[in-house]
Amino acid sequence: MTSTGLNPASAQTHHSTIYVSGDGRVLARKIDGTLVELGVMKPDADGLAYQLHVEGLYGLGLPTAERLLQDVAAKLADVDLDALYDALPRYTGHAAVDLELDPHLEVWTGPLTDRQ
Repeated sequence: MTSTGLNPASAQTHHSTIYVSGDGRVLARKIDGTLVELGVMKPDADGLAYQLHVEGLYGLGLPTAERLLQDVAAKLADVDLDALYDALPRYTGHAAVDLELDPHLEVWTGPLTDRQ
């Protein structure tokens, strides 16, 4: 993150890390440590599936947790995650998120700024 808070490659402004926790939750952690549950993950006939608590977003048939996170990130690319952190309740459960072991992906989201 630059001192302006922008991702220099894309001018997107919201940095988060999304995780699949050991108990099958899709979580997002804001740079300040705020943790929210974006949705839940479960096995399906073709791999993994997820259902987000955001605008009915879901994914099916994903072969790995890493691919699931990539799919979640792609679907949230134009969403203002700051608004989600305000709308979704903070996660207070006991889903330990281990940065070394649990699948995770750092993401930049939010509307792109006009670069004209």
